[in-house]
Amino acid sequence: MIDPVDGDRPGMARGSATDALREAGDRVSSVRRAERHAVLADLRRRALHERDPQALMDAAARGLRDALSVDLTGVHELDADGRSLLLRAGRGWQPDAVGRARIPVVEGSAGAAIVPGRLGAGIEAVARDTFSGSVLLRTHRVVGGVSVVIPGRASPFGMLGVYTATPRAFTEEDCGFLQEVAELVGAAATRERDQRAHACAERSHHVAAVGQMASVIAGELDGLLGVIAGSTRRASQAAAQRREPGPELESIARAAERAGDLVRELIVAGGREALPGDPTDLNELVRDELGILRTIAGESVVLIGELSDALWRMAPSRGELERMLEQLTRDARAAMPAGGVLAISTDNVALDDAAAAEQDGAPAGRFVRLTVADTGSERGARSARGLGDALVRTAARQFGGFARTHAEPERGRAVRLYLPAVAPGAPAAPPAAGHGETALVLLEQPAAAARTRGILSGNGYAVSPAGGADAATAALERGEPAAELLVIDAERAGDELVARLRADRPELALILVSALPASILPPARQGPRTAVLDAPFDTAALLRSARHVLG
Repeated sequence: MIDPVDGDRPGMARGSATDALREAGDRVSSVRRAERHAVLADLRRRALHERDPQALMDAAARGLRDALSVDLTGVHELDADGRSLLLRAGRGWQPDAVGRARIPVVEGSAGAAIVPGRLGAGIEAVARDTFSGSVLLRTHRVVGGVSVVIPGRASPFGMLGVYTATPRAFTEEDCGFLQEVAELVGAAATRERDQRAHACAERSHHVAAVGQMASVIAGELDGLLGVIAGSTRRASQAAAQRREPGPELESIARAAERAGDLVRELIVAGGREALPGDPTDLNELVRDELGILRTIAGESVVLIGELSDALWRMAPSRGELERMLEQLTRDARAAMPAGGVLAISTDNVALDDAAAAEQDGAPAGRFVRLTVADTGSERGARSARGLGDALVRTAARQFGGFARTHAEPERGRAVRLYLPAVAPGAPAAPPAAGHGETALVLLEQPAAAARTRGILSGNGYAVSPAGGADAATAALERGEPAAELLVIDAERAGDELVARLRADRPELALILVSALPASILPPARQGPRTAVLDAPFDTAALLRSARHVLG
């Protein structure tokens, strides 16, 4: 008699083997999915924080090769004429191929599928004819692969491909993973193209401004040559009359010195060299210039000078900054034909890495900040701003600083020039910390809001959770939460909200974070227990403002 248990053993063994194989396959699939999720997570992180799109493309090529177990990967950029694809990034290619090798886009080639939403050609060994049209792929003995379109803003950026030297089938899951990577690469590539277009526009604007500057300087040089010629004739007459030609020679020397300054400024505007000079005291320069600037501005413009105490020194020569201030004043006067306010201010700013990151690529460090603001309307002033803005950009570029411009229709415009401090001196004593006061932060920019909360909470203040900005503003108007200090964007606050808060909650201290200086903000946004804090601000400036308004 056959033991039924023993009789079932062959079938049970086969079932166990099948189950084991299935479990092993599931484990492999799980590992593969985990690897792909890790690649996508790394690329998303890079897309948020990586400033160089090329680095993200390199990471995509590396991650695809490992996650899909292929021989070659390539990020191919479509040329402007649409005739070939440049290998921008990749893995597995011969030396020097990346950045130089191209795949022609011809009918039937792997690159011919640059059509939004379509997968590229080539899945299995049947793709031999497709890949044989490309010298690059043929050289690497590619017989299979899959490619997807890398999307762009108006047209595709190119193609993302993975290739094998042996026949290989790719699943829909493989293609879906490849498409997700292509979309991340496309976002980075679009950002790169936008940066290129912006840089090209900046260069064009700079060339036009330099041309305009050259025309103005040529006129001044012509006048100076007239002074030199006239003074020379009078000096000759004085010599013939046997008297000392002192005044004439002094006029010649002054004119020649001014002509030299003009020529050096034009050279700098062309980007060839930086002006030499000893560290400059910006406060002293502005004080010396105020008389000239008032004359340029005219009687209908109110000129305000707000100079910070203990200002650090910086590198640019006086001649360059004097000319920049004079031109910005002319621009402001043209923007305010009916009159207005022109405010010139100076202060020290120390930007750490977090504060610098909020300024779109600005360097960290200690800076002397020069702010020139006016109440001119941008709609009537746009064409009048070119030369002054060009001089600001030139100063920022030549001396390793940066510049920011902010305008609000019907409110005004502020130009801020940040110049590296070359003699910052001893650090100032830290401002007094808080005493447990409750603070509420309502800033539009998430990074700025997080940094502000961190500064306050780390210096003796109890920071209330804000939630959504709109909901928090509405709650604030209802008297919730019971905050003693409010840090809020000046634009979000508005005249009406500030007036209501002053009437309903007079105990509330306000810090208005503004891209426009206090001197040109509406009177409604200024008043008791209120401070205007220029953005970007450092830790010391925030804490000083908090103690000032809280008393």
